[in-house]
Amino acid sequence: MNIIVIAFAPLAALTKLTNVFSTIKRVKTANMERNPIGKVLFKHFGVAGGCWITFAVQAMICALVGWDSVFYSETAEKVATVAFFGVITYFNISTGFHNMMGYDLPLTKSIIRFYGWLAKGGK
Repeated sequence: MNIIVIAFAPLAALTKLTNVFSTIKRVKTANMERNPIGKVLFKHFGVAGGCWITFAVQAMICALVGWDSVFYSETAEKVATVAFFGVITYFNISTGFHNMMGYDLPLTKSIIRFYGWLAKGGK
């Protein structure tokens, strides 16, 4: 199980690159971003800077969760960690598809609706 965790941690982190490169290409100003956290980062650090910050944070989270899982977790927790990495990977790829092709996978549609709801102040 440890090998699977070790394989999935960098996969989850590296698929963020599809999101990073496609966002840098598509989003020209902070106001074009739908993610409220991304919008704040883009206003402070520019689009590219904000994207690379989110990549670094996600990579660190994947590394720390993977490390903890391999060295300090039981089998059930390792399975949950692999599932967590799978969700992150799916989200990264679906966001990349949305940015590059305008194609929305089911998760992307839900996230876009959620961001719209947030933009309206939760109303």
